[in-house]
Amino acid sequence: MPHGFRYILPPTEYRCTLMTTNAVIGGINMAGLTVPARSEIKPENTWNAPSVFPSIQAWEAEFRDIEASLPLIKSSEKTLNTGAATLVEALRIIEEVQRRTMKLMVYANMSYSVDTQNQTSAAMHDRVHNLTGMIKGATAFLNPGLLALGR
Repeated sequence: MPHGFRYILPPTEYRCTLMTTNAVIGGINMAGLTVPARSEIKPENTWNAPSVFPSIQAWEAEFRDIEASLPLIKSSEKTLNTGAATLVEALRIIEEVQRRTMKLMVYANMSYSVDTQNQTSAAMHDRVHNLTGMIKGATAFLNPGLLALGR
């Protein structure tokens, strides 16, 4: 076998052979093939980023809005044990923030997947992952709080 490795999935899947100097995918020799520039690809064959956010500015506005809602999540910690209605409201807020954050992540990941060298895309990708960490920190009270309710 030439230098490199061979990865074969079950016969019902596809076969792919990768080598350091050559790649054969599905029986097609990939040597000499080039990836077209993004501008050369038909729009119907690209991510439909505007279906998620119409612009980077809209993404930024949503990012700032979610970031500003973190204190509201954190304040739910104090009222978690005051009744079913406040518990449901806290869970609703957390779920809504997480849903909106996933939408941010989809947009940022689409952009980053197109070109990992694009600094704007890389920054959006990193920022949304940092935001996810901040949300996890803001909601860290939830599991211990729920366990304490059962006592």
